[in-house]
Amino acid sequence: MGCCGTTQKEDERSPLVRDLDEEASAVQRAALLGLRHGERLSVPRPQVQAPTLDVSLVGGGRWRLADQHPDAFTMAVFDRGDHCPVCRGYLRRLDRMLEEFTQAGVSVVAVSGDTDERARHSVAEWSLEHLPVGYGQSVESMRDWGLFVSKGIKEGEPEFFGEPGIFLIRPDGTVYAEMLNSMPFARPHFEEVLKAVQWVNESQYPARGEACLCPEDIAFASARENEHA
Repeated sequence: MGCCGTTQKEDERSPLVRDLDEEASAVQRAALLGLRHGERLSVPRPQVQAPTLDVSLVGGGRWRLADQHPDAFTMAVFDRGDHCPVCRGYLRRLDRMLEEFTQAGVSVVAVSGDTDERARHSVAEWSLEHLPVGYGQSVESMRDWGLFVSKGIKEGEPEFFGEPGIFLIRPDGTVYAEMLNSMPFARPHFEEVLKAVQWVNESQYPARGEACLCPEDIAFASARENEHA
């Protein structure tokens, strides 16, 4: 009985569907609260077209995602920028492994929101000899890509900058995999990423993590559960 003598209707949904419904409702509530586009609600989903990416390159020219035609993947490595000592070692490792990624059919670029001057300083000071380095990514673009964005709190940090992220993008422009960090440390090791790419190339393993918790996905989950009931 309810508090006023009324009978509470029993929730006849299965636990799985109920959880999915509640999570979907949470997403809808967040949208109604006015969260701005890109704030953890618009992380690009696997199997969906990647956002646009168009940045200037250190040394001249521009790098555009739409112009890439790799055999297997484009790998966009988003880094924090010149102020980050962890990025130094991380991108130096990638620079040394660039040929291995190329042989695996991967087109690679490193991207930050740095200015031209800061990006050129990074390339020179970090001895990046082979890695294409893009700069000038806007905060809006960072949010489109679902990157965490930080405020500068120490001397030498920009006013805003993106936290690390790696995206593997299919030749057709759809997202295959994404790895995001809210801090500079605990990033994926490039050796492991390379091994994963090589295995995916051989096995043709599909992109996962594509479920969007939309009504179609909830209905599909309910049907699957009923089949095994």
